[in-house]
Amino acid sequence: MKSSYALIPTMGSLHEGHLSLIKLAKPRAAKTIVTLFVNPHQFNDAADFEKYPRNIAKDIGLLESIGTDFVFAPAATKDIFHPEFESWIVPEPLSQKWEGASRPGHFKGVASVVAVLFSLIKPTAAVFGEKDFQQLRIIENLTRDLQLGIEIVRCPIIREEGGLALSSRNVRLSSNGKSSALALSSSLKVARDAFVGGERRADVLKNLIVEMVNAEASVKLDYAAIVTEKNLNELTGEISNELLPIRALIAAEIEGVRLIDNMELRAV
Repeated sequence: MKSSYALIPTMGSLHEGHLSLIKLAKPRAAKTIVTLFVNPHQFNDAADFEKYPRNIAKDIGLLESIGTDFVFAPAATKDIFHPEFESWIVPEPLSQKWEGASRPGHFKGVASVVAVLFSLIKPTAAVFGEKDFQQLRIIENLTRDLQLGIEIVRCPIIREEGGLALSSRNVRLSSNGKSSALALSSSLKVARDAFVGGERRADVLKNLIVEMVNAEASVKLDYAAIVTEKNLNELTGEISNELLPIRALIAAEIEGVRLIDNMELRAV
């Protein structure tokens, strides 16, 4: 009988958020495979690519400690994208908004590398975190549209004690920067609490987020929005039950580091 594989694609610099993906993957297949590959094609800023934290020895140690079966760590970009590679995947229209608008070409790189990894490894399941929610929805649609027969498993966001969503980029923040970054998760919680309390005007919920983030002088807000989970279209009016499920999205820059976060808005 052919063995089943659960794939966890990462760019390394692993943290507890990544480990939660692996733990969620283990019951889904006979073997787990984690990839460690910093994909240059999903960076629209060369400096950001160069600054992305890398520590493969530490990563492998962490993976061994939780019993990961296989690690795939390509030594060079050409091991994934050969020199004449031209079959790029552009997942429109989802790739054109939010992170896609702020980082042109980002999701072209994401969708293409995931498609290559799916082709090479042929997993039966793959686990992606909800922190990169737009990425998650793009991969869900890609798998559906190409009829790949791969189960895409959603993993909840893992947060630090104060609420900051775990991210490999967090290591680039100073202690003050981390403190300022708490405005992202705090503002999302305020919007969520307002929704639970009965607020159904999307513009009011968005303004709660914007005002709270803008009150933190060192945080440079890129966008905040209330969107449908299905197509990530922004909501501005009354939120009816037919539009559910919905999410609050946010992206901001702190100390030159780009951070994203999101939170589902639902009645408890």
